[in-house]
Amino acid sequence: MNSSGAISKLQAFDLIRENGKKEVIGRPNLYVTTDYFLDYMGINDLAQLPDVSDLDLVDQETELFGQKEASEEEVSALTEPHENHLDELETEFKELEQ
Repeated sequence: MNSSGAISKLQAFDLIRENGKKEVIGRPNLYVTTDYFLDYMGINDLAQLPDVSDLDLVDQETELFGQKEASEEEVSALTEPHENHLDELETEFKELEQ
């Protein structure tokens, strides 16, 4: 998932800032909220934010993005054309090898 656009916007509005790199493979950037973030949210401390477990994010994501569990028929309709194309490519490749 590419989140660079969202991160850039949050930084542009001075809501977050970089705060080092995580000591793991790839060394991703670490970010922290700014004092402006707290002022903007009208809170004094991050502990005043709602607990993530209290939020019903799955339903909100489904509503926003129209995501749903795909039926077997939908999955098949999406994958069959690709499987046929792969079979054609495999046949062409074998012909080229000969």
